[in-house]
Amino acid sequence: MADATFRQGGQKGTVYNGPLPPAKGTVYNGPTVPPTGGTVYNGPATGGTVYNGPTAGAPTSRYAAGPAATTVHAGAKKGASIFYVIAGFTALRTLLLFAGIQQLTLGANRMFAGDTTSILLVNAVIIGIFVVLGIFTQRGNKMALLIGMVLYAIDTGLLLMGDISANIVYIGLHVLFLYYLFSAYRQFAD
Repeated sequence: MADATFRQGGQKGTVYNGPLPPAKGTVYNGPTVPPTGGTVYNGPATGGTVYNGPTAGAPTSRYAAGPAATTVHAGAKKGASIFYVIAGFTALRTLLLFAGIQQLTLGANRMFAGDTTSILLVNAVIIGIFVVLGIFTQRGNKMALLIGMVLYAIDTGLLLMGDISANIVYIGLHVLFLYYLFSAYRQFAD
């Protein structure tokens, strides 16, 4: 469009009969950008990067952690979540027991029926164990998941040895959590 042509009569103009472009400045009549050796938007000079990272020829570490090193496997995440839920339910049951809403009918707590300090201590240790198992399982330790499954199966056995009719809801929850732990174990990376 800025090509100058001659019209009839030797008049100089553009192809579309518009005015000639200015001799200095830009197409849009803005100021002329001095050449700096950078990019159109006055970014870094040739050879650099916009974000000041390494240049194209700079060596990079081949030992950098990739996405596989930082991702958590689905089985580990699921198993850890279940252990955290188990610890939460144990804490809730302990609070309900000391509030007088819950009866002392479950597993290990029956061994300490008269001593509230021992009951609180046993439940605190159980909560701590399942939180620690959750942490190790979340980090990818398959053995922690297996140990937690065995401990929870033993707790389910203690429930079955007691009054089944009084603990039917808790037995159902134990079986459901054991099923979820087993499915998390099957999803776990070898």
